[in-house]
Amino acid sequence: MLFSFFHYITWMVSNIIGKLFLNLKASGKENLKNLDSGGALFVANHQGRFDPFLIGASIPFSYFSKIKCFRYQTYYKFITERWYGLFIWLMGAYPVYPGSGPLEKVLEKTVKILKDNQSVLIFPEGKLSQYFDPANAKPGIGYLAKNLNPLIVPVFIKNTHNIKFLEFILRKRRVRITFGQPFRWQDIALPEAEYGEIARRIMGRVGEVFKFNINKNEFFKTLKAEDFGGEHSKRNIFFIMVLWLVSALALITNLIEILFIKLFKNRKAPIKKIMWELGRDKNHISSLFVDRFSEYNHKSKHGAAGWKSLEIFYNYHIKVKPYLKNNLEGKLTRFWIEKMENRQAVANRFKIVINLLIKSFDDFKNEPEIRIVSIAAGSAQAIIEAVKRRKNINIKIILIDLDNTAIEEARINAKAAGLENKFLFINNSTKILEEVCDKFKPQIIEMVGFLDYRPKEKAIRLISRIKDILPENGIFITCNIRKNREKIFLDWVLLWPMVYRSREELFKLILEAGFKKEKVEIISEPFCIHNLAFCKK
Repeated sequence: MLFSFFHYITWMVSNIIGKLFLNLKASGKENLKNLDSGGALFVANHQGRFDPFLIGASIPFSYFSKIKCFRYQTYYKFITERWYGLFIWLMGAYPVYPGSGPLEKVLEKTVKILKDNQSVLIFPEGKLSQYFDPANAKPGIGYLAKNLNPLIVPVFIKNTHNIKFLEFILRKRRVRITFGQPFRWQDIALPEAEYGEIARRIMGRVGEVFKFNINKNEFFKTLKAEDFGGEHSKRNIFFIMVLWLVSALALITNLIEILFIKLFKNRKAPIKKIMWELGRDKNHISSLFVDRFSEYNHKSKHGAAGWKSLEIFYNYHIKVKPYLKNNLEGKLTRFWIEKMENRQAVANRFKIVINLLIKSFDDFKNEPEIRIVSIAAGSAQAIIEAVKRRKNINIKIILIDLDNTAIEEARINAKAAGLENKFLFINNSTKILEEVCDKFKPQIIEMVGFLDYRPKEKAIRLISRIKDILPENGIFITCNIRKNREKIFLDWVLLWPMVYRSREELFKLILEAGFKKEKVEIISEPFCIHNLAFCKK
């Protein structure tokens, strides 16, 4: 009971200190989602004394709360002969006595902890080292892996070496932690392999996580607004504080309404479904300060997740702002839609997609016909604009969308641009994708926005299907939204639930679907809210 209490206290305190003073950020947390209730072996390099607590704090609370304790090995003298020994013991440390006998004896306590379904963090290098070398791995990790066969999670931590007090107070360090894909020792070594060989191979997996960290600029690129004529007007703290306050009030009122519907009107409906339907209800007012007195804000709320909201965001400066009056509605519209970073970011995404499509057209300009399929196409503004800029190329496009109003709007837009003869409109879902593409044989598939609503497994399956459809050197363009400081507004004012992924998570998602990493480029717009993937088969 005592350990469980300090288990949670350690996680909370380390989280606060890590993020506040060490700029702690963790990636690869999606790799921990499928871990069971405990018994996992976390293996990491070791740069600084804070490493155990920072790694523990980076584990998602959803997993951390399921395990009995998160323990880590430490040299016995740090517990028995140091003034802080009692504290680190309460925070999960337990002593090991290297050189006191055979591995069976030295690791007896670790074996017992793992068998008790607790998770353990081990630093196989056995000492602090700023520079990572898998050859320094001690055989103990190989012994544990081979005899207990736990799930092994490789972890890489950087920028924790020799932290000075002034650096700590002034927040000069940027600590980064990456969790790799869990594995079993049989995945990396032959059955007859010795403990030392297994240990080095396990640390080799940590090395792969390390290489992903140092080489990620090969795959990731952040554009500046001037690169594509975008927007990048960052909001000040006053605007963000107002946004958070308004969002918190909307959270309370909307949550009460959602719970009322759940308890008294529709008990069988999931909370998320009720939330979604409430957001799309034209008669529902989400916030007195946002959509009660502004028709544009209200349309953005009930049209969220569809083409109607995006039409406002994409075309704000052309079709909305010039017609706003200097009344309450105009002021509220300017304050929210014009200023919000998410509105600017999605408009940036729109412009970047146009450029990527044009780049794709140019890649196939020597083909007699360029064929494109757009999934969840919406009103197809980006594709229409890209085709208008390459009218001299023979292009055919199929638009697939389950929303009939989106298909009709796309048809109107294509006709207005004089391009209706280039388009085929299909009102259906992705289930017909293979049937359509088997006959059409597209070189380019575009799916911008749809991943924002697909959980991991469904997203991987869909992207894998797309990869199988594409010809050699075929192009796939997609994107995903990332968590940002306005997320609470999207969640509780616009009632717009989405699946958020970092650019690293998007990159790994695409790799898991079968694309080769050297043929994937992740492009972020200036706010880094929307990350686009440009993939070649």
